[in-house]
Amino acid sequence: KLDASLKVGKPPITLTSFTDKEAILYSLPLQQEVGFAQFPGGSWLVSMTCPMPGITPEMIEWWFWWHCQDPLRYQIWFPGSHLYISYPSKDKRYFEQPAMPPFRPNTQRSVEKIGPVSAPLQIDFVTPESFGFSGTAMQKNHIPLIMVADDSHLLEDDYATVITVSQGADAADYKLIELTSPGDLVITQDYGVASMALGKGAAAISNEGLIFTTDNIDQLLFERYLGRRLRETGRKSPKHRPRSSADDQTFLRSLTSILRQDTNPLERKGLSNDPTTD
Repeated sequence: KLDASLKVGKPPITLTSFTDKEAILYSLPLQQEVGFAQFPGGSWLVSMTCPMPGITPEMIEWWFWWHCQDPLRYQIWFPGSHLYISYPSKDKRYFEQPAMPPFRPNTQRSVEKIGPVSAPLQIDFVTPESFGFSGTAMQKNHIPLIMVADDSHLLEDDYATVITVSQGADAADYKLIELTSPGDLVITQDYGVASMALGKGAAAISNEGLIFTTDNIDQLLFERYLGRRLRETGRKSPKHRPRSSADDQTFLRSLTSILRQDTNPLERKGLSNDPTTD
């Protein structure tokens, strides 16, 4: 169970930019953040999680059509804090239907207690697409995730399906490729695995957000080969720096860039390998 009151500001929420807003569709940690933070420009980001087991999108759509038709319904929702609600004349026809009509953008005007202040608010309900979310990305939310490891690593995850194979040279890598189909997305830091994934018609990105393509994979494999030869001569490889929150954001941007494509990303021309490009 998530107790929102215990999570506020512990730790601070991620300052996900408006441009990167679709990252919340794919990131469970982002979906569970609670709190608020201010951007350098002065605007604020508020994040809240509200688990509602058994509640469907249709139920939520009905509720926000039904409850504002009578202030008493709004007050019952949160006694003492929800004080009043109404809607403008432009939306009268929408709200006064005998049964819930198909959704249309509408405005609701409420008075709520925010701390000690009774604040008049205007809430504009719009479609996710008009707010800037990709319909394709929303349809692809909750994409199945498979994690493959050998039995020297014990992995547990509430979301992913974990497949464990016996230890052996590249056993987990070969199992991963065996399970890969055209249109899948493979996340790996191994250039060889990425190359095999591309060969099977899948997309591939690294855990640092590098998008592997047929244009860059040969160069990356060659660089890996040179690095191996240098190590064989006794030269030391550069140390890997610790992973940072910036790496997490770069990975989320790359993941969003791929998942929001309407088709297999490899079949789309102009897919940027710069994860900072939207």
